Amino acid sequence: MVVVTAGPGGAHKVLLISPSSSSHSSECNVGSPPLRKRQRLTHLSPEEKALRRKLKNRVAAQTARDRKKAKMGELEQQVLELEHENQKLHLENQVLRDRTSELMNENVELRQRLGLDTLVRKEKVLESGASDLVLLNGSSESAALRLRVPPQQVQAQQSSKLRSSPWILTFLTLQTLSCIRVT
Repeated sequence: MVVVTAGPGGAHKVLLISPSSSSHSSECNVGSPPLRKRQRLTHLSPEEKALRRKLKNRVAAQTARDRKKAKMGELEQQVLELEHENQKLHLENQVLRDRTSELMNENVELRQRLGLDTLVRKEKVLESGASDLVLLNGSSESAALRLRVPPQQVQAQQSSKLRSSPWILTFLTLQTLSCIRVT
């Protein structure tokens, strides 16, 4: 224990007081350190008590300032880490937004190819026996309707020249079968 006393002429004395050990306390606490009891400060003058209290207060205040400074350092480090992570997440978010936009544009483009404004291939059979591919605009529903030509119309469109070609007969048979399965 540290005791500070005021001496003559304002000089301070520092006294180190060690706890007194009795034979009873040493016998009871063989394996553990002796318990310290607080001594009463009745032997100190009021000035010495005030000086001692000021010193202890000063030490406690310095300890609190040190703890506060350490805590502020930790918080500042945490702020820097969080700002860095925030910046990284903003960049990642922007990359993901750009990618989403690209995918949406690609999706719209693919829907235009397959969906509402789709270019649909329709084979138009000419009377001369040759076939040409014609690209038509239309929706996916109209494309499906165009491909599902009823068998009676398919047979009516066939000419006597076309019936002789095995390729055309195979195509018309497959088209007729697909119409029958769908409807």
